[in-house]
Amino acid sequence: MPRRRTTDQATIKDVALLAKTSATTASRALAGHPHVREDVRLRVLAAAETLHYLPNTKAQALRAHRTDLQLGPDYRTRQRAEFESKARIGRYVAEHWVRDGDVVVLDSGTTVREVALALKTSPIVYTYSIPLLEILGQQDVTVFCAPGRYNPMDACNVGDFTETFFRKLRVPRAILSCHKFDVLAGPCNLNESMDHIRRAIVEAADEVIMVVDHTKFTDAQLKGYLAIRDIRTVITDFVPDHFRTLLDHGVELVEVDRVAEEQLVE
Repeated sequence: MPRRRTTDQATIKDVALLAKTSATTASRALAGHPHVREDVRLRVLAAAETLHYLPNTKAQALRAHRTDLQLGPDYRTRQRAEFESKARIGRYVAEHWVRDGDVVVLDSGTTVREVALALKTSPIVYTYSIPLLEILGQQDVTVFCAPGRYNPMDACNVGDFTETFFRKLRVPRAILSCHKFDVLAGPCNLNESMDHIRRAIVEAADEVIMVVDHTKFTDAQLKGYLAIRDIRTVITDFVPDHFRTLLDHGVELVEVDRVAEEQLVE
């Protein structure tokens, strides 16, 4: 018979507390996530051994049987991850890239959400993100939301109606996000259902701005939905050195943290 979990059995929160990190980071460290610092990973492993931590195999089994729309962490989990980095990127983009009267598509990602929260101007926005619809609806912003089937994992509308909506548009600028940014292949989605929508947005826009925090960069040669050469600007908090040398130099790169440091020096 499978071993039952008891109330005195250690949880991932106990491991995180002993390792002095968050439960999310502890979970990623135990799962072998590539973007966990080595010193943090070792602390988590030591804490798990000390507490005789046993993973919740039932939860793992549920995750293993997710459908395409359920791949990866959900919207609320991603919203909390690297929150401060995303907020810095959002403030920068809102201040420098969105003016009164601009017509722009805002994507469904959590970093784009920070752009919407930081807006001090009144653009005309097209989106398919329900959180953005709620945020912009409370501001002095004209916002149009694409119809479609609601996808709770990404908190947005998806499907043929959504794709068709954007294919009929023509806008000067789209501010897009992605689940991963492969420095060799371009931006990637964990859910293939997002590929068609984001490609439609790309075709509708005269220029594409990508907003990604530093944890999104990879060189795993994933399947990109957009070539790097078709992106005007990538805006991030910073690019890890390993990926900086691989990133196609044909794209304009803005590192918000570097810009802030240079302003302090001035």
